[in-house]
Amino acid sequence: MSDSNQIEASCDLCDEMDSAGNGDWSVSVLPHYNLTVCKACDSGNYDGFGPVAEPRFVAHMRKHNLNLPPRNENGWYPKDHNPELGT
Repeated sequence: MSDSNQIEASCDLCDEMDSAGNGDWSVSVLPHYNLTVCKACDSGNYDGFGPVAEPRFVAHMRKHNLNLPPRNENGWYPKDHNPELGT
């Protein structure tokens, strides 16, 4: 039986299906990238999208006609970049 307050979503970085709602947030959305990520990809890339996630991240950005952000001090694309806020 499905709960109407839960949504199913696929991670844009690993294709893992997960759910969110009712206090269970196994997926999150990074609105500035139009990117849905599962908890594992979110925590595994806490300081930027590393080498494993980068190809999928770049493909996602190109698919959605979004500019790639400047790389952070690690040489990775930052998760928290938001051009609208100048960060």
